[in-house]
Amino acid sequence: YSYLLDNIKINETSSYLNDYYNGNLTEELKLYLALNNLNFEDLETEDDYTIIEEEPLKTSYNNLFTDEYTGTSFKYNDIKIKYYEKLDSYISDELLSEETSNIKREIQNINLNNDEIIITTIEAIVKDSKVYNIQSSEEITTYKDYSFTKYEDKLNTVIYTFKDDKLISIK
Repeated sequence: YSYLLDNIKINETSSYLNDYYNGNLTEELKLYLALNNLNFEDLETEDDYTIIEEEPLKTSYNNLFTDEYTGTSFKYNDIKIKYYEKLDSYISDELLSEETSNIKREIQNINLNNDEIIITTIEAIVKDSKVYNIQSSEEITTYKDYSFTKYEDKLNTVIYTFKDDKLISIK
């Protein structure tokens, strides 16, 4: 079931990071996560802005979440992306480029509870060969491709709940 986490991507500098790790799945955060699953090469770019057609973003959203998609403005890379219902599109204030994330996950447990898949992970930011707590930014250790389990009490433990392969909660 680890493939489910492949579609849930967030950048450590995202303006939605606190909402994400507090389990506050706002509409804007969901649109941000849906945009992270689009191929940025398919987005239409002009001289100083990007146009995102609504349909691919809506499809990505519906593939990730169980609730009904509603178009609304949101931020990506601190760039405001405005929704224009009459154009069936989103338009950014600037050119968009795809974010890369240094957030690493290590799956600790996967449970099946009735029709829900519950995945428990330990997560950290890894940059400059060091491991950091995501929420406090505290340096924990150096990164040598070994298990986060040794530092479980100092890192972020996250529980993802999926139903019908769609994210329903983060705790």
